[in-house]
Amino acid sequence: MLGKRSASLLLFLALLLSVLVSTPGAAHAAEAPADTESTFAELSAADEFEKVLVAPGISQPMSMDIADDGRVFMTSRDGVIRVYHPHTGQVSVVAELSVFDDHPLPPNPDFEGSKNQEGGLLGLALDPDFETNGRVYVYYTSREENAHYLSRYIIEGDALDVASEIVMLEVPYNKTHCCHVAGDLEFDSAGNLYLSTGDESPPDLNQQYSPLDSRPTHWYNDDRRTSGNTNDLRGKVLRITPQPDGTYTIPDGNLFTGDEEGGGKTRPEIYAMGFRNPFRISIDPETDRLHIGNYGPDRLGEWTERGPWGFDQYMATSEAANFGYPYCIGNNYPYRPWDYATNQPLGDFYDCENGPVNDSPNNTGLEQLPPVTPATIYYPRSWAGWPESWVGWPAQEINPIPEPFLNMGSGAGGPMSGPVYRYDAALQSDTKFPEHYDGRWFLLDFHRGHVKTVELDENETVVAIDDFMPGQTWSGLMDGEFGPDGSLYVLEGGSFGNSPNAGLYRVDYVSGDDPGPGQCVTDEFAGTELDRELWSTIVRENPDGYRQVDGVLEIDMLQGDMISNHLSGNINTTAQNLVMTPVPDGRWVAEVTVELPANSVNHDQAGFIIYDDDQNFTKAAFFPPYSGAADGRFEYLYHENGEIRYQGGIDNATVAAAPLTLHLRLTSDGDN
Repeated sequence: MLGKRSASLLLFLALLLSVLVSTPGAAHAAEAPADTESTFAELSAADEFEKVLVAPGISQPMSMDIADDGRVFMTSRDGVIRVYHPHTGQVSVVAELSVFDDHPLPPNPDFEGSKNQEGGLLGLALDPDFETNGRVYVYYTSREENAHYLSRYIIEGDALDVASEIVMLEVPYNKTHCCHVAGDLEFDSAGNLYLSTGDESPPDLNQQYSPLDSRPTHWYNDDRRTSGNTNDLRGKVLRITPQPDGTYTIPDGNLFTGDEEGGGKTRPEIYAMGFRNPFRISIDPETDRLHIGNYGPDRLGEWTERGPWGFDQYMATSEAANFGYPYCIGNNYPYRPWDYATNQPLGDFYDCENGPVNDSPNNTGLEQLPPVTPATIYYPRSWAGWPESWVGWPAQEINPIPEPFLNMGSGAGGPMSGPVYRYDAALQSDTKFPEHYDGRWFLLDFHRGHVKTVELDENETVVAIDDFMPGQTWSGLMDGEFGPDGSLYVLEGGSFGNSPNAGLYRVDYVSGDDPGPGQCVTDEFAGTELDRELWSTIVRENPDGYRQVDGVLEIDMLQGDMISNHLSGNINTTAQNLVMTPVPDGRWVAEVTVELPANSVNHDQAGFIIYDDDQNFTKAAFFPPYSGAADGRFEYLYHENGEIRYQGGIDNATVAAAPLTLHLRLTSDGDN
């Protein structure tokens, strides 16, 4: 946006035929003492948060990491790395890497199934000592080789040195069939780097059971060769310790050493195995516990002799673990070996409790696998019709639905493991989340469009799942991180093309000390003339039309005069209510309630302007529907150093079925 100066003014300007406005109010920062008596549900019910778009137009956003100075580094699937500067509000390009992001794959008669290739620039993590060494770790799909690369680069200033690349690790990738590549990166406090990888199997050849295809023509439809293979890096979470020379070592405590059965049967990089698509992972900054969001199959219906429903899953673990896929899912519900040619079982259900046996002809690792750890959270497309018995396995019991899981919603799932919040009492920030969020694990769902928070007990068992900002719109959630300011940053608008809401958003906590809507705050306007030195071109007005009514300056203006050098039109209206107030120091909130006329016309609008001078101001306005239309629209732009920044399709979001009464809020952290 724009930096605040002492002379800045907050302007509410209504260009409507008949508008009722409650004047803007300023917020004053104050930190309330911790409430130790109320429950989390009671405390969070009173919380207020503000979601602010800080960097629009981030095409195909994938992942991000935040530096200690607040800069947010973001990846796009097409190979572009960008950085958002919180102190200036500017976004610059750090690098444009050559990656394999072709989508979809071309037809190939040798490979059956979906071609929705998901490779590209997938993950990014800043070195724990990034401020001094400039190292950044990137996971991307090579255009030249059939592999994903984990590479280290050096960033100097805001530019990545492409020639500094050191390829640390290669993960096989057959560019022949869809799907599931994951690719998230996270560091723990000990300097260990975690990388999630997908199963690389088509999702549509198994009737939404797990892929267990032993036919030699369909080797690619067998997750026992990847996720369930101790000697393969796919379908895993890897953990390594990067070294200064660009190599890596293996930390103690991984799932395998590499020496099992004489060596050559396991990969020591594997920390956790048994995943379909662990797309987003996160690390608790206090405990180093690993959290995983893992996409599962969508199957509903009867639980058959082939297997159970499909589940999306979240996992939390403080130690190396096998989470079972493709042999087990959810609460250790097993699948069964299956003959794809005869559509008959090939043996008994897999043994989750004692560890499955990898019986695949495509297996290159151990046959006997570790015991399976159940998912921490699991949920199907719908809980409706939850069975009381397993039709295809009558002797097997099915546990009741864990009550907290009922709050996960319905429909196609998109589990993205968000951050764990840790409260810092010493942090001086008006926007940091309250103390009762300490230890809460944030869940972001790409498809269902919600954010939840989870409380886990000391055994990593779910105690509660609560809604976060219910009613807030979230679309295409991709990643989330807490910044050094204690605010939550989220990437939205993930897709295989451009999305109108794609961008970086900041979620701020808003203290309860702000004046509510309808409370009048003086505009401090005196006199009967508009100061033309201060308002020389931003507003064209009729000098004979000034009026003061109840302390508010009213001016008749030309239609479209909210910013005269952006909008056009010369139709006189009876527009009223120009309210001015000095911008306060620190964080502030401005709110208005607008009653829209039923007979509004093109370019009628109401909103805010934050004004420094004629070349530094910001506009946020609402345009009501007109000429019988049902939808209105918002418009956001800013004018800085002589240039207007405005992007159609991004800064003019549609408001479907626009109501006649609208509440508008604009916030600032004191600088932006």
